[in-house]
Amino acid sequence: MDEARVVERIASLVQGRLNANVLAERYLAAFDEPLDYRGLGYRKLGALLAKGEQSQAWKLERVASRRGPDGERLASGALFVRSLDDMSVVSDDDDSDAVVVGYYHYCRPRWTEQARDATVAWKRALATSFRLRGRVRVACEGVNVTLSGDATRVADFIGALCAADRAWRDVDFKVEPCGRAGAWRALQVWAADELCGLGCDVVTQQNLDDVGPGTRLAPAAFHAALSRPDGPPAVLIDVRNAYETRIGTFSSPVGRVEHLDPQTRHFSDFRPWLDDNLDRLRAKDVFLFCTGGVRCERASALVKSRLDSDRVFHLDGGIVRYVQNFDEDTSLFKGKNYIFDRRANARPHPAATPDVLGRCLVCDIAWDTYRGKRRP
Repeated sequence: MDEARVVERIASLVQGRLNANVLAERYLAAFDEPLDYRGLGYRKLGALLAKGEQSQAWKLERVASRRGPDGERLASGALFVRSLDDMSVVSDDDDSDAVVVGYYHYCRPRWTEQARDATVAWKRALATSFRLRGRVRVACEGVNVTLSGDATRVADFIGALCAADRAWRDVDFKVEPCGRAGAWRALQVWAADELCGLGCDVVTQQNLDDVGPGTRLAPAAFHAALSRPDGPPAVLIDVRNAYETRIGTFSSPVGRVEHLDPQTRHFSDFRPWLDDNLDRLRAKDVFLFCTGGVRCERASALVKSRLDSDRVFHLDGGIVRYVQNFDEDTSLFKGKNYIFDRRANARPHPAATPDVLGRCLVCDIAWDTYRGKRRP
């Protein structure tokens, strides 16, 4: 990977002020590729970050280590990366009533690279004009967006989108309260190769476009399908990653539905898992779900292409929409719904039911709050 591309990607991850020590982890999670700065010919991460500072991609802040009167080191120094974005600092607005809006849109036909880049500029300008902050990922496939701000401005932003193009009127805008602590602190808009990192080249993406996603089932229809005692054998696939499935997932009350958890670390792991498990899916109804639906759009198309079957379904609006329609007494989703926005930094992930599905990796007690840095 060339130097300019790495710098561009790192810049897309910087929101406000970011400790350089967590860059490699953030980079891997966002792009499903390791940030191997040694492979780029740099002797240390600081040299790579200095390149970005010189190219006006960000500003570096170095904090010296603190020492006591006797010269002993009290605290280690650190290298921080600060965004140059004008919106990288929290505004003076009262964000106590802030909301977060999440949405995605797969465009048909695909955008050209020029149209993608124009959409990046347009989305940045539109979000800035309504003083919204968050993350906007734009690919030739479409957009994947999470923004936060004043509830009225979010509503006006959605209205402006829908007025600009009829295609946005069919988008499912999921608006939820987040408060000041859960609001994004910066606006980041960038161009990407894919919306959700399935690991497909352009030709494969175009093939999946031609196949199209599985049949979308509204929450009530999805619930009913998983609850039917009669009907053909079925499998229920959790498309999310292992850290998400460990604290909450669906289960079916009937024996004809087999629950499958691929236990992936990254979404790109779903492709090899599917190839290894095709025989478990043949001649069955296949149901898929994810957090908001964006991953299922691609995953269900991939399943259809591999099985050459139309008996593939996915939950429209994902877990977010489902838990809005079913309370804890009737919900088939148990535990917590892992979220990726800043609300998780302010409080635990939202619970659909009081069930605690996760376990502490150190002492093995029932636990579903992510803290610390121990990874299986």
